[in-house]
Amino acid sequence: MIGMLRTVVLDAPDARRLAAFYTALGGWTEQYADDEWVTMQTGDGWRIAAQRSPDLSYASPGSGSPMHILGEMFNKSAGLGIKHVPYKGVAPAINDVLGGHVPLTVVTYGPIAPYLASGKVTPLAVADKARSPLAPNVPTLAELGYKDIEVVAWNGIFGPKGLSPEIVKTLNGHFNEILKMPDVAAKMAVFGALPLGGTPETLAKTNAADFERFGRVIKELGIQAD
Repeated sequence: MIGMLRTVVLDAPDARRLAAFYTALGGWTEQYADDEWVTMQTGDGWRIAAQRSPDLSYASPGSGSPMHILGEMFNKSAGLGIKHVPYKGVAPAINDVLGGHVPLTVVTYGPIAPYLASGKVTPLAVADKARSPLAPNVPTLAELGYKDIEVVAWNGIFGPKGLSPEIVKTLNGHFNEILKMPDVAAKMAVFGALPLGGTPETLAKTNAADFERFGRVIKELGIQAD
């Protein structure tokens, strides 16, 4: 396994809109003061704020994307019906949140990082088991009461079927050594990824488990791709 992308929920105080990382939700509604979602960082607080805004919507990079799946998982867990607005890619979704056209978006860390640094968006939560080293002060959705939501993006390297075990072992060893290099970890962090590494067996199990889990979630929530 090459790395893991952590997801975060963001809010955009300047635009009074909700913004979010790929495994997260966050943002602002026009009806509330800029600090309301931050001060109401509890599961019940978020539900109350969302229920007061029946037209609340969230943007994703596209129907059927992991961000879409996360948004609908949050809807189910919170008992809400926040409307999904699909875009053709991450950049258009972020731009419309910054422009105040959509109140919420779910994205990965990398594309939103510059806006975090400039203070245009503020993180609310991450949708991972533990807090992200990239944003250690940001709570997980589980900490806020949404314990059944976890969406983590990962990247792996696969070879053709029938690749010899010797080649697999050699390549895996090289990749794991590369992931230990400080400059590689630094470059990955820019894209919101954390080096993980591991064995081919671990990658195979993770791939199979996610295929089964998200296949079930997609059917259950009626999610369809563009």
